[in-house]
Amino acid sequence: DPTPNPTDTCPASPCVRIAGTKFTIDGTPVFLKGISYFDALHWRASDLDQLQANNFNLIRIFADWPENNGSFLGAQGSMRYGDTLQRLVRAAAARGIMVDVTILNGSPTYGLSFEYAKNATRNVARTLANEANVFYDLANEYPVLPKNCSTCRAYSHSELSQLLAIVRAEHPGASVTASGNNPVAEIGIGLDLVAPHYRRSPDWASQTDDRIRGTQATLAGAGYYVPIYLQEENRRATSSEDREGNNISQSEFLTAYRNAVSAGAAGWNFHTRAGFDMRSRSFFAQLDSIERSTISALGRE
Repeated sequence: DPTPNPTDTCPASPCVRIAGTKFTIDGTPVFLKGISYFDALHWRASDLDQLQANNFNLIRIFADWPENNGSFLGAQGSMRYGDTLQRLVRAAAARGIMVDVTILNGSPTYGLSFEYAKNATRNVARTLANEANVFYDLANEYPVLPKNCSTCRAYSHSELSQLLAIVRAEHPGASVTASGNNPVAEIGIGLDLVAPHYRRSPDWASQTDDRIRGTQATLAGAGYYVPIYLQEENRRATSSEDREGNNISQSEFLTAYRNAVSAGAAGWNFHTRAGFDMRSRSFFAQLDSIERSTISALGRE
């Protein structure tokens, strides 16, 4: 790797930072192995305990999760459950778990203005300014437009730059990304890492390493050597929501994970709907048998 990216002195431990193409925890390079834990407003300590027991060191949460009244944010981007968010992040830190805080749920939708986006970004980063185990995704799949929304538009790179400046002011030293598929432009505006959401094709697992190497080559061609974080890969379908149209095997998940590690990615999330609605049941209670055995198998990797 080239010279590590500049980092500040970590204010606490565990502290997640970046050096070259890797994440570090307290200065030691690590591979982040995580889960999708989107409905984090309804988090449970038992979930974190089981993740720690299975050697996971990352959760990805959404500050703005509109499903199930699960958002930490209120009107105009105000914080409404900041104390709950802090407790979750600190409980994760106590177990050696880092937290990817995805601030905004995609492109400006549901009538939310860019002023909302700026306020939300400011309030989330300010709430977590003293938490060293946090890094941020400004906007999930920022270029993607939802179907059947005539008023929706994608965030521009100029707007992402404004949101990035807010995080830099409120939480100095924290790493920041925005999930999309334009890595050179994303790093070009000053983001610290890329989080590509690759196409969920039938061969996604076996193609993981080639996709990562393709992104590495694209970045290197522009002179960038930064972490590649696979934040939201393929997942199993469910009876209630069958959009993905597949039933991924444990073997496929393990192949994808191993390919990510071997190709030099910085982190990989086990993606599942089990964390989408945790009002009445915990994350682990909602895993199907394949997902449960996969988490156990990943814990031994």
